[in-house]
Amino acid sequence: MVKIARTLAPLLLLAARAHADDSLGVDPTRPRGGALLHPSDDSDDSDGYKFHFHGFLRVPMLVGLQGKYLHSPPQIPDGDYTDWRFTNVNGGPWTELWFQYGNGTVSANVVIAAYDITDASYRDLLSQLGIAQSFVTINSPQAFGDRGGLTWNVGAFSNRYGTAAQYDAGKYDTYLFGATHVGGETVSGYYELSPSLTLAIDHGVGAKMDVTPLVPGLEAPYLPYPGDVQQGSTLLHHAHVGLVIGDHTTVAAHYLTEWTQDARLDGDQDGRVTNVGADVKVIASKYGDAYLGYSHIKSVNPLRVAGAFEAIHSFEGWNLRDNYFGPDATGTGTIDTVLAQYSFSLARYLWAPKEFDDEGPDLVFAAFGMFNHVASADPAFTGAPTKLKVGGEVTYTPRKWLGLDLRYDLVQPDMRDRDYSFHVISPSAIIHTAYGSNEEIVVGFSHYVNGSKVVPAYPADLLPTDTDVLRCTAVMWW
Repeated sequence: MVKIARTLAPLLLLAARAHADDSLGVDPTRPRGGALLHPSDDSDDSDGYKFHFHGFLRVPMLVGLQGKYLHSPPQIPDGDYTDWRFTNVNGGPWTELWFQYGNGTVSANVVIAAYDITDASYRDLLSQLGIAQSFVTINSPQAFGDRGGLTWNVGAFSNRYGTAAQYDAGKYDTYLFGATHVGGETVSGYYELSPSLTLAIDHGVGAKMDVTPLVPGLEAPYLPYPGDVQQGSTLLHHAHVGLVIGDHTTVAAHYLTEWTQDARLDGDQDGRVTNVGADVKVIASKYGDAYLGYSHIKSVNPLRVAGAFEAIHSFEGWNLRDNYFGPDATGTGTIDTVLAQYSFSLARYLWAPKEFDDEGPDLVFAAFGMFNHVASADPAFTGAPTKLKVGGEVTYTPRKWLGLDLRYDLVQPDMRDRDYSFHVISPSAIIHTAYGSNEEIVVGFSHYVNGSKVVPAYPADLLPTDTDVLRCTAVMWW
């Protein structure tokens, strides 16, 4: 895997849309780990501007073990967010600060983010994302009278579609259809067809404001990786339509396409990546939260396609090629993916019909998985035709200050060859100040059972693979 980690800096973005209950993705005004109210949710005075500050942080200490040798960061196969093998069991640092100023009609949104902490690490300039997003939201919640409304986001922002959980991207922290990364606009609307049925739509266009320049001979670890060839001007079009059924269920269809059309030099080829599919999501039901989605990606000469949207662990066109088609392939082919996740809260079930809001002991069971089928007529195709990740998790919260968690993951990058597969067993203790509080300290470890061909993720891919990881992680959202 070429230097995938260096593309993370300019691309880890989020999004904006105001009417969360009738949206077709995760409410984009929520930081990655928790709930967040948009100004329009808590201000009845459309002339009364207010300032809001929200955020999320996850700061881990991760120590790898090989016999008597200790080192940090760990040398593990699932440690790179842009590697298909990523499980998010031992996720790295992430800090995100949301600044919003506005009222119920219009708001300005500015996001500052980083995926490293310089005081405890080193001054990795790529990890300091700076102003990651900047955009204006115009909200008209009564555009269709009492039946529905519209929201219009304009600027540099991101929408997120195909997320397996209610507030985030799910156990694998990836998007089945796409998280957009462009400057442009998105219109989101909802219309109540009946008391139990709401039509929801999203439509947007955008373009990469600029792409990473490729300067031969200037590749360096402190610069963003520019890809195999110079990326082209990349455009984006996306459309989504769905039905919100009752209080818990959303069924939706999705379409995203990114493309270049500026090939002028000898050897340049325009490319396109298109992702279409459908999903169903059940949230806050007595019988649990569930997600099931199917996507079909058609990739044609993607190397010049910059990351106008990311999907299934892949940011840029060359990253998609490396993850699914092989490092020497053209990247032309198809990827069919099924993503599923289910969680069941025993306390929510027993409390029903009264709402359970994490105010007492609970026992939660979760199961999740992703399957990919890859096909290509390219003679240089060396990717695996089938890939599979599955896992399960049990979380028990017996006290307001203590939770116990056990997670298991099986990762098979190539289902034809078990030597590339690995298992991860991860017990943890979760410390918090109260039931349902907005913070937690996670102390635990992971044990890896690695196949003979398993190697660590970049940049440790030439080093021996760890079998154990110790972790102590601070998490808070506000």
